[in-house]
Amino acid sequence: VYNNKMYGAMQFGGPDNGVIFEWDPATNIYVIKYSLQSGGPGNFTGPFTVAGNVLYATPNQGPDQFGNGCIVEFNPATNALTVKQSFVAATGAGSYGGLTLYNGKYYGTNTTGGADSRGAYFEWDPASNIISNRKYATAATGEQPASTPVFVNGKLYATTYTSSMVEWDVAANTLTKAFTFGESKGQRIETRVIYYNGKVYGVTSLGGNNNKGVLFSKDVNTGVYSILHHFNKTGFSFPTHSQLHINNGIIYGATDASVSASGVIYQYNINTGTYTERYNLTTAGGFNIKGTWILANNKYYGIATSGGASFGGTVFSWDPVTNVFTNLSNLSGYAMGGGFTEVGGFLYTPITISSNGNPAVFRFNPANNTFTLVATSNSNLGSGYGGEEFTLLNGKLYTGYPAGTNNGYGSIAEFDPATNNFVNKRSFSSAYPPGAANTGAASNGILLAHNGELFGLTNAGGLNGSGTTFKYNPVTNVFTKLEDVIPVGSSISYGNGFTIVQRTGVLPIQLNYFTVVKENKTQAKLSWQTAMEQNNKGFALQRSGNGIDFENIGWRPGTNTDRTAAYSFIDVQPLPGLNYYRFQQSDLDGRTSFSPVKQLDFGNRKAFISTYPNPVQDLLAIRNNFSQATFYIVDGKGATVMQQLIGKGTTNLNLTALSKGVYYYKAVFEDGSSQAGSFNKN
Repeated sequence: VYNNKMYGAMQFGGPDNGVIFEWDPATNIYVIKYSLQSGGPGNFTGPFTVAGNVLYATPNQGPDQFGNGCIVEFNPATNALTVKQSFVAATGAGSYGGLTLYNGKYYGTNTTGGADSRGAYFEWDPASNIISNRKYATAATGEQPASTPVFVNGKLYATTYTSSMVEWDVAANTLTKAFTFGESKGQRIETRVIYYNGKVYGVTSLGGNNNKGVLFSKDVNTGVYSILHHFNKTGFSFPTHSQLHINNGIIYGATDASVSASGVIYQYNINTGTYTERYNLTTAGGFNIKGTWILANNKYYGIATSGGASFGGTVFSWDPVTNVFTNLSNLSGYAMGGGFTEVGGFLYTPITISSNGNPAVFRFNPANNTFTLVATSNSNLGSGYGGEEFTLLNGKLYTGYPAGTNNGYGSIAEFDPATNNFVNKRSFSSAYPPGAANTGAASNGILLAHNGELFGLTNAGGLNGSGTTFKYNPVTNVFTKLEDVIPVGSSISYGNGFTIVQRTGVLPIQLNYFTVVKENKTQAKLSWQTAMEQNNKGFALQRSGNGIDFENIGWRPGTNTDRTAAYSFIDVQPLPGLNYYRFQQSDLDGRTSFSPVKQLDFGNRKAFISTYPNPVQDLLAIRNNFSQATFYIVDGKGATVMQQLIGKGTTNLNLTALSKGVYYYKAVFEDGSSQAGSFNKN
């Protein structure tokens, strides 16, 4: 406040790179006082401090676009902006707070830089324009100071990103940790939680016994919160950015790099309660792993956003059995915020082209390790990292962007892998003014596909200006605001998103799609994908000639993963005419559910064998509508256990001599054609 008017700075908008503004609350008149330039001071995150007839501030950028921040003076009378001091990384860089006056000098904080790159506290004398005293943040006091200092009884207090209150006794020139904010259970969840067997699992980037974050679980039925592991490793910082992944009761994750290490891939065995560091990441192989990994060919495929030959990141594979980590492709010239999404054996990810900031789509083929740019667009589609990665719905991929488009407030974008068409499906409305009618702006986090709709989050707009939750139907283009985020203590971070959880009594899979198409004109290919699985025993593939009486024709075991899993099955001998297909999903507790029924018409085929019942107890009925045939039964080891000549019509075989298990049959007709199938013997 200066001369009964309010002064502040906007990070965006204006002619170029934000503005310094003046607002008179008495007249409600808003005036742009100074237009910030991309080549000068910018990114004002702290407040202005009044000093006589001028205002001081500490923007994060400056004195040029590559600078480490600075102290600036703004004169409201002349609208002149002057750089007083430039920060350098060696002594302290960047500042998210403002300046505080004490005994004729100003005190502030640097969020990064300093002796150990943990940030710094400084004292600035405006009379001599000298920064005369600095104190460097340490792991013991708390790293990355990020607030405007406050003086109480001759001592300066500030808060840090590592959740501590730091005290600087200016007279004694000592720096100590005064308080830690509730860190014992972990703080600051920055990645999406995963669901498995009645619990959600996640990581925090702060808190715990060592203030390095924790791995935790929470029971969705009882609400019990448990800390599974306190992170503590010299050299790596916080377990952020990499999403957690689970396969057969084992959680996998990766930590970020820090000053002296590149992070690790770790695992936690839910059944045994053991935590193990599996692989130490390297600069050459890639580090700073973000987003979702895809399990294919018994390996995980993912994106490391740093390291590699050009230090632009890598595409990697990691085998959890052999612990072999392989750099498959070196990246350069692209910014990536997340991981892969699998469609048809290819892995897709949204990226930003570094040279122009435009959004694009990359496709990776794990079969030959090739990386292809398949679609590009411009800022009218959206800009920023989006939701870090794509979400698959009805064969198309979707992501949310926090910025770009004509109004600058982001979008929901759609990419079609079949045509490589990349379009803006919906632009978010303005974040201002907040109100009940404001639906939210700036998409944040990974979108969730559920029941034909996309669910997501925004971090601006809405009733309180703090964002909203929403759902969107890409077919009908209907967008619905669900809830307004409460501003007090609420924040939606990049990388978050909704997770489907299942309470007691609900079946353990989330189905993305189930399709049946002709293969080579004479066979049927069944394809389906799950969004998540837990306690899933597997899928029994079933076929019917009338849509009522189904028989089992195959089996696929479940993968029990928290991520997407794709399956397929070939029916080599469909029935003549209409074929009805479905699968029966079974969990480990014996509960079952059925997929939707799909139809496929093969017209009139002259040869057809069917067997029933399935499973069979004693007598197996064989229905033959063609000609005499030799009927072979083979056990699971490949040995022929029965051979019988059958005629046209129905033949009954006595199978009491056979043991329980799965058997395969083959009927060879007089013209040399054949038909095969399988059945279960109880």
